[in-house]
Amino acid sequence: SLVDKTFLYPTDSLYGLWAFVSYENVLKINNIKKRSPGKSYSIVAPSYTWIEENFVVKDFYNTRKDYYTSYGPVTVLCKRRDPSFLSYVSDNDYVGIRIIDHPFQQFVEKIWLPFLSTSANISGEWYNEDAMKTLFSDTVDYYIINSSPMTKIWSTLIYYDNAIIINR
Repeated sequence: SLVDKTFLYPTDSLYGLWAFVSYENVLKINNIKKRSPGKSYSIVAPSYTWIEENFVVKDFYNTRKDYYTSYGPVTVLCKRRDPSFLSYVSDNDYVGIRIIDHPFQQFVEKIWLPFLSTSANISGEWYNEDAMKTLFSDTVDYYIINSSPMTKIWSTLIYYDNAIIINR
């Protein structure tokens, strides 16, 4: 079963660490990244419908398209409809939502399950593919390395409800 596995994978921005969404996988990725508990994670959503069912949004498809055209890869911070939904992913009312412009998104859509997502680094450092394999060799279960174009920049964080951009 892949439910408790971790992945190193390419996105439209950087390489990322992924796992199916669960509290246990949040703890696992915190450990892999040596990350403090309580930091928020992004979610790679399985569909626009899933987003609109679980978050306070309308026409997310066109909003994300507009943001992507303006800023490139984006993580859209959306307010949860149910405050307890994915409460272990973020310690506030908002969750970062991504639909990535990369072939791996098709896998997420096909299995219809959201993934936890965070950059494949430690403390904001950039690593090339070989360094990432070495860094994560003992902790990540699967590596998906390919030559699909990536911008090699962090996605822009932007609030859905007021279009405020958060600089990183």
